[in-house]
Amino acid sequence: VQVETAEGLANIEAIADVDGVDVIFVGPGDLSVSIDAIGPKGADKLAAAICRIIGVTIAHGKASGIFCASPQTVGQWATVGASFFVLASDTMFLGAGAAANYAAARVELAREDPRYRPVEQQAAKLF
Repeated sequence: VQVETAEGLANIEAIADVDGVDVIFVGPGDLSVSIDAIGPKGADKLAAAICRIIGVTIAHGKASGIFCASPQTVGQWATVGASFFVLASDTMFLGAGAAANYAAARVELAREDPRYRPVEQQAAKLF
């Protein structure tokens, strides 16, 4: 079960008490919007909500996971008790791949090889 709303947070005890629910996963992005804890000003409120969700989940003997937008937050949530982590979304992986390919293409274009000179430079030699 994924908890990512104020309603889910308010009902975390009941959710964690349901037979057959083995894992509760925190969606911090949507949760931050739902509880009005957006950006740096809402960081403490969001952290408290996440800690509550993870704590209740563990207290009910269930596994707890969380989406981490960066690897740097894994340790923070592991310390609180989360036991599995999603480190990126499909769009994040696609964006990272596109950025890496763009950077590699720019390196190729910057070589000191005449074949890689800008078209304008090659055309200037023709006229």
